[in-house]
Amino acid sequence: MAQIRGATPQWATASGDLTLTIIDRWGRSCASGSAVASYQVRNGAQGLLYPTDCEAGPDAARDNIGLHRFEDITGAERCVGSMRFETNTPGPSTVADTTWVIERSVPGFTCSTAGETYNVRLLHTE
Repeated sequence: MAQIRGATPQWATASGDLTLTIIDRWGRSCASGSAVASYQVRNGAQGLLYPTDCEAGPDAARDNIGLHRFEDITGAERCVGSMRFETNTPGPSTVADTTWVIERSVPGFTCSTAGETYNVRLLHTE
């Protein structure tokens, strides 16, 4: 998993079933095409999030909405899709509402949830 060794997830569902860990700065991820965060579903997929709103410029990182592409990197089934991350206010926040749209399978894998959308509330854990 492309996660900082020993890093604590910064966002999680209240149940802890989904965690999200920031692994790079938004601007650096946009410039290099690298992942900005990793995610893990309890007893399920792990994957990476890549920013897709890079053309908005560095000020977009301070807005309350972020657009990402996600890709599962573990599991028998692997999916690819988009994720919208929205906080209740610009700047630091304790709650984020996310929408995960499962679009298709990773080439060479199946994805039984393709076409589904999940709305997930995340809480800041730091």
